[in-house]
This record gives sequence, structure tokens and C-alpha cells, in this order.
Amino acid sequence: MQINNYFRFKTDITYFCQNSEEVKLTYEVSINICEQSLFPAVRVAKTNTTLAANGTNCRHQIKDGKQKYALHPITILRKPLI
Repeated sequence: MQINNYFRFKTDITYFCQNSEEVKLTYEVSINICEQSLFPAVRVAKTNTTLAANGTNCRHQIKDGKQKYALHPITILRKPLI
């Protein structure tokens, strides 16, 4: 999808958005993309499963879209060391 010559697929790129309609459209595109593979995987994860996502956008999308928290893989690996 292209809006004002910028390609947008993530929820937190409102920096490029000119108005609230663009933000809404960006969010809708992001959610639709997440529903292809990310959200189904989060839905089937057991409640005690630690979710890992190396991208900031993915962690925010999981939190915003599924009200669950994902950690960066380095954070998960660091926990046993401290």
C-alpha cells in the first residue's frame, strides 16, 4: 500500500503520517499483516509461554493487538545470567 509516496506497514510509523486518516489506515494494514502469521501464533501460545520478538514493532503489535507482552531475545537470554 502506498500513501504520499511512503510505504507503510507498521503501527508506530506515524512520523510519516500527515493526518488521522493515514494513521488509521496504517494501523489497519498493520493488523491485517499481523493476522497472516504473527497473531495466530500468539493466540495458540500457552499462557506460560515466553514470547520473543526481536523487533520493536513486533513487540508493540503483540501488545496492542493481543494484549500480551513479548521480550527481545537478548532480554530472555540475559535473565538467567543476572
